[in-house]
Amino acid sequence: MNVQLTASHIPHEDDTEDIVDSQTPVSYDQHHSKAWNAEVDRKAQELENEMKIEENMKISKKKAAEEAKIRAAQEKAKKEAERKKAQELAQQKQKA
Repeated sequence: MNVQLTASHIPHEDDTEDIVDSQTPVSYDQHHSKAWNAEVDRKAQELENEMKIEENMKISKKKAAEEAKIRAAQEKAKKEAERKKAQELAQQKQKA
């Protein structure tokens, strides 16, 4: 596939016969072919998908960190309850 580096390198002024002006989306460049514009749209969609993936990963990391904090607090509370129960049992044995 050729990449246009300058305006004179790959001329596109004569390859727009496959574009219908009345049905062309706003993002289409009238100076390029339908295939060129389709490739631009494909690349834009890929970029948008990558951005969505990155955003979802950030949200997932944040959610995982919050869940880890909650689990740690629950584990700490559980260990504290077990410690208190063991202490109470030890005091009951001393009284008996």
